[in-house]
Amino acid sequence: MKDYKVAVVILQYNKDELTNALLNDLVWTEKDNIDKIVVVDNGSALPFVPVLRWTAVEIDIQVVRLPENIGFTLGFNHGLKLATGEI
Repeated sequence: MKDYKVAVVILQYNKDELTNALLNDLVWTEKDNIDKIVVVDNGSALPFVPVLRWTAVEIDIQVVRLPENIGFTLGFNHGLKLATGEI
């Protein structure tokens, strides 16, 4: 049986501290199961900057900043388009 890795999409809006806590928890607890993390900054007042405590872990983290809040569904779908992987 083949082991698969997943891509994670996080939609973020003006909650940098919570998003960074989630990122760090995911990287620490699921580092062997995650291939990529896509953070979609849905038009926050200030651009989101990831702050990771675990710098030795090799997970592709992509941050995409949208110029305005386009809502949950459209923002999440934008992240899904970037979260492609092996099927």
